[in-house]
Amino acid sequence: MELHCASDFAIGFFGSSYIIGIVIGTFVFPRLSDYYGRKKIFYFGLGFYLLNVLCIVLVNQIVLYYICIMCMGFGLPARFLVGYIYLNELVPEK
Repeated sequence: MELHCASDFAIGFFGSSYIIGIVIGTFVFPRLSDYYGRKKIFYFGLGFYLLNVLCIVLVNQIVLYYICIMCMGFGLPARFLVGYIYLNELVPEK
């Protein structure tokens, strides 16, 4: 995809859409991990992220790039926040 003819707003919105996805995912995935289990949500977030990376490779429209990048940000809290809590539960205390 060629972005050298795109406006500054169109290029800058890539980072903004990623942050929007992170904010939405931060409210959703920790609560789901309490209900369904941390391991399932962690693996779901990992698979969801990888699926969106593959979609980015195949897509050639800028709007679909925004959607895929926002979905990547949406899956990030499932990997990092839930993964951190899951790891702390597995490590024994002293």
